[in-house]
Amino acid sequence: MFMNRMSIKNLLESDWSADIQECIITMRSKITDIINYFRWYYISCNICSKKITPANGVYPCLNYNKDCKFPLVKYKIHIEVNDNTLKTTFVLFNDVAEKLLDASAHKLFNKLSSLDNNDVPAHVQSLCEKDFIFKLKLISYNLKEGLENFIVSKLWISDEKLELEYKLNKEKKNLIEDESELKDGVSKELSTQKVSFDVLLENLKDCEEEVHVIDGANSRKRRNLIIDEDDLIDEDTNKFKK
Repeated sequence: MFMNRMSIKNLLESDWSADIQECIITMRSKITDIINYFRWYYISCNICSKKITPANGVYPCLNYNKDCKFPLVKYKIHIEVNDNTLKTTFVLFNDVAEKLLDASAHKLFNKLSSLDNNDVPAHVQSLCEKDFIFKLKLISYNLKEGLENFIVSKLWISDEKLELEYKLNKEKKNLIEDESELKDGVSKELSTQKVSFDVLLENLKDCEEEVHVIDGANSRKRRNLIIDEDDLIDEDTNKFKK
């Protein structure tokens, strides 16, 4: 119910690896419209379940090269959903839609006045403005081609108590992660400072070893130092930037 929870905005703006063949996510959103451009049902072969189109009063199955004697009516409902970030389209296939509507597509189909009737049954239209948790199965069609019409493999009625618990747990987890990152950042900074200071001391020690007393002159002379003063400052600064 909460696995890989995403918003529509996150989903549509995500970059997917070409290696991913399939991905499962969940999303809470509201059905805002039934898109009936492709109709809310299709006729399938009772053997292979492939879509078939009637011709001259019979239903030829191109997959079997035979006429289907017992065609089945199945749901394929395109819905528009919105979660206050963006909107997109999902597809409810027969298994999911039949459980949700508690009625077979065949039953609603028989109530149509004719096959040319493209109206959405009131029972299907009643899904609008309802809020659900959708489990989506993303396939190459979505991941690689960037197309919508995401397939719904399961759905749940929203439970506000569980949603609140999930939200609180997520906020708590994010807070812990932020605190951990902050501590790690401080530790790394202190470690960098210590390394930089140790290097500076070591360089100064090397510089002292390069000091020689010239015979016959009561003065000291330095050779070319391994690192001059400006280089020390630059190096120290760079280490802090890292």
